[in-house]
Amino acid sequence: MSVKNSRKVDSWDVKDRDGRIIREGDTIVDFRGEEAEFVRVQRYPRPGKQALIHAKYPDGWEHDYYASVFGLIVQEGGEE
Repeated sequence: MSVKNSRKVDSWDVKDRDGRIIREGDTIVDFRGEEAEFVRVQRYPRPGKQALIHAKYPDGWEHDYYASVFGLIVQEGGEE
């Protein structure tokens, strides 16, 4: 059985507004200017769906957010 538009992506990059690679534990800044810790990608982007990331704020609040809340881009590729 084949699946339309299905393709395997071996690696993903998470980049900030300036194109820097973001890794687990890095500090990211939301649209309000508040800092949080990048934990992981929760859902990779696909047609019609934005990427979700998991972030943790200093007060202990953890949640999934759209990558755009932090100005992040999740894209297929490998480290440069």
